[in-house]
Amino acid sequence: MEESENMVIRRKIFRANNRSVYRLNGKEVTEQIIKDRVAALGIQMDNLVQFLPQDRVADFAKMNPQELLTATEKTADDEKLFETHVELIEIGRNVKVLREEIDSHHLRLEEDRTANAQRKAEFERWTEVETYKQELSIMEKKLPWLEYEDARKMYLNAKEEFGTAHKQFEEDFKFLEPMKKARKKAEQNVLARKDAVKSQASETGKVQKKLNKTFEKFTDETENFNALQRDVKTFEKQSAKYANRVAAAKTKQDEIRATMEDAQSDPKAVMVEINHLKKKQISIRGEQSEIIDELEDVMTSKRGKTNLLKKLHHELQQTESVAAQKQEIFLRHNQHLASPIRWVSDQNLKLEQGQQSEFKQRVFLPLILNVNVNVNDSNVANYVEQSIPGRDRGAFIAQNADDQRTLVNRFRSGQEKIAINVVRITHRPYSNVASPSQLQQLGLDGLLIDFVEAPDEIKMYLANNCNMHQIPFALHGSDQLTQILQDKGFSTYFVGSNGYRVLSSRFGKQSNALRVDTVRPARFLNFSIDADKQQQLVRKIKDLEKEITRVDTQVHGLQQKSMDYKKQLDAVQHDISLLNEKMSSYKKLDASLKRAISEENTFKKSLETAKKNEDDAKAKIPIAAGHCLSSMEKLSQLSKDVSNFVYKHQLLMLQEEVARMELRKLKKDLEEHERDYEDRKNHMKGLKNESTRLKNEALKKLEAAKESNDGNMPDEKQKEAFKTLPDSVDELNIEYKRTKAKIDTMSGVDLDMAKEYHVVKKRIERDEQVLGEKETELSDHEKKLTSRFQHWKRSLEAMIKQISTTYSEFFKQLGCAGEVGILDAGEDYAGWGVLILVSFRKEDSLQQLQAHHQSGGERSVATMLYLMAMQQLASCPFRVVDEINQGMDATNEKRVFEQVVNCSTSDQSQYFLITPKLLPNLTYNEHMRVFCVYNGPEMLPSENWNVDEFISRAKRLKAK
Repeated sequence: MEESENMVIRRKIFRANNRSVYRLNGKEVTEQIIKDRVAALGIQMDNLVQFLPQDRVADFAKMNPQELLTATEKTADDEKLFETHVELIEIGRNVKVLREEIDSHHLRLEEDRTANAQRKAEFERWTEVETYKQELSIMEKKLPWLEYEDARKMYLNAKEEFGTAHKQFEEDFKFLEPMKKARKKAEQNVLARKDAVKSQASETGKVQKKLNKTFEKFTDETENFNALQRDVKTFEKQSAKYANRVAAAKTKQDEIRATMEDAQSDPKAVMVEINHLKKKQISIRGEQSEIIDELEDVMTSKRGKTNLLKKLHHELQQTESVAAQKQEIFLRHNQHLASPIRWVSDQNLKLEQGQQSEFKQRVFLPLILNVNVNVNDSNVANYVEQSIPGRDRGAFIAQNADDQRTLVNRFRSGQEKIAINVVRITHRPYSNVASPSQLQQLGLDGLLIDFVEAPDEIKMYLANNCNMHQIPFALHGSDQLTQILQDKGFSTYFVGSNGYRVLSSRFGKQSNALRVDTVRPARFLNFSIDADKQQQLVRKIKDLEKEITRVDTQVHGLQQKSMDYKKQLDAVQHDISLLNEKMSSYKKLDASLKRAISEENTFKKSLETAKKNEDDAKAKIPIAAGHCLSSMEKLSQLSKDVSNFVYKHQLLMLQEEVARMELRKLKKDLEEHERDYEDRKNHMKGLKNESTRLKNEALKKLEAAKESNDGNMPDEKQKEAFKTLPDSVDELNIEYKRTKAKIDTMSGVDLDMAKEYHVVKKRIERDEQVLGEKETELSDHEKKLTSRFQHWKRSLEAMIKQISTTYSEFFKQLGCAGEVGILDAGEDYAGWGVLILVSFRKEDSLQQLQAHHQSGGERSVATMLYLMAMQQLASCPFRVVDEINQGMDATNEKRVFEQVVNCSTSDQSQYFLITPKLLPNLTYNEHMRVFCVYNGPEMLPSENWNVDEFISRAKRLKAK
């Protein structure tokens, strides 16, 4: 710009309305024109590197690291640095929002998928039912055609069978007459043979009678002879047998006498010893009886204690069954939580036993299932259960975020895909909203939290998450009490059978609404466990078990004594048995000896009788032999005569039988042919009638089949469908019934659920598409964010490094230490900042510039030096520093002045340092000019200044 075109800007401010008027070279212009002309010269009025007033230095010193980074970026020549940072913050927010939306979509998708997985089976069943119905329709159409085809085949078969039967009937008629003539001839032959057999039989009978009488006589005489021979042999054997028995009886008597002599036992002495042992046995039994009575008393006592122990165990089981009842009711409506409940219980048990567990702390089962949560008053249990949000009643309760994440990842995001709810305890102390006396004055029975028996962690959850420490209740009350509680500021409370909730309005308390709900009976918390009673039962059981153990020891001792007595009795009984055996043996030997003597006498008499009978039988044998010989000769002659007559008779009988067989065969064949002839005649008539009937029936079936198909024959499509079905009526009916049965068994298909499956499936597909678009958008943002971030970070690191180098040099010149660093907040781009680290004393380490670390003067020095270090970042025609030494002590003011002098004289920009005062003995150099501005009533007003004259005069002075 030429010298004649110097820019003179003048601003006039009107106090009355705070209005400003701008003039450029004497001409009134708008503020925007002034800003544009100034910006074109590289002058930024809001840039602290160019215009640094004292109040801005104070503000700058109060900035946090984030504000300090923003101010530093605005100061730099690179305008895109701040814009990029703003863009990074905006993109980061968008990425965070997108991630939250994607997580929300994922969660909703998982819920829909989980819910639809349960509906899928119902949808498939509905699809299967529809398929079966279509199959039934095809079967119903095919069945009439199959019935027609069967009827047609039956008619053709009947027609063919009638033709075959008629032909056979004609052939059978030709054979009947010859067979009747052959039968008559055979009947005459049989009668002739019969008369011959009868005549021969009469002659044979007469000879046979003579033979029979002679044979009977011969048989009797032979039997008599044989009987005599048998008697002789029998009597010989009896004689030998009785002789041997007599000898054996004598030998036996000798052996018995020898045995009795060897025994050397006195029966009287043995009896005395037996009586002595029996007395001893009676004495031992008496002592044993006393022990048994004592043992019975002890056993009776034990049985009583055992029965009592069983009763106590039963009572304990009844208390423990409350937990089982709770779980059964809960799982009846939440079957999908059975697996998570078992797994959480196992992990808690491992944690209690010191084993490796997935949890860091105990995870509590759902409140309504937890046996450690009890409300003894059923009315209060109704209030408590209604105060717990429905979603939280079945929620697992974790004590830390890691356990909550572990449980959610395993079941909700894992392979099982079980929709569970997991809440976390807020570990924050709580206090009741009112004391018992205050509540009593209001007519209240107490706060819900005071009536819940539970672990401290659960009570903390009920207080911090459900606000039960702020919910009062009155089992009985009036509308007046309700109004009092509302006026006292209670937002939730219970009175009688109603629950009250104050719904706040944003338009003020007068617009608040009161919601009234009827208290429903508790389903789970009304099952309570008396812990004291349970512990008392456990103690009683342990005491009884100890007492029973002591009684068992006493029983064992008594049983041992009883066993000792039994052993003594067994020993005595053994001795008695041995003595009894001796007595029994002696008596047996004596009896045996007497029997042996008696047997010897008996056998001697039998031997004499046998000898006599033997002699008599031998004398009769020769006489019987003569009679047998005479009868044998007569019998031989008669046998020859009878044989001749019998042969002739049997020959005639055989000829008669042959004739009869021929006659029977002819009759049988004729009867069969006549019967077959009549059967075929009747059969032929029946076949003709059946053929006619089947023909009519087939025609009816054809009409019925056409009628079922709208009067038409099956088209090609129907024929193709018919090929997939059975080709017989029976098989088709079976298949029809089987398919119908399948439909009947699936009659409970929920059509609404099937439709809902289809709707949700489409929603899932739509959400998956939206999710894909969101993820693509997120990927684009992340790529853009990574690219912008890397460029911005490199530029920022270079800028901060340059500032830190200059800043450190400034502090080094002051004999102190200082540096500038970056506060890295990761992906939280709004959290990035600039850290100023200083040390004004050698013994101190670098510390962040903060109010509680450095004094006010030190902070001003550090801030001023930081602003001076930033001057290298921006080039400008001139810089203005206004009263920056205000508020500094002399030492710090001198330090800062020296640095301003060094910086201003080495920089190409023109510096203006404005101050109302200066310390003496400051450092100056030849590049500095000091202007003292005077003001007063005699001074020439600025509007009368001749700027051109001022400039000309300055040039003349410079030329001299």
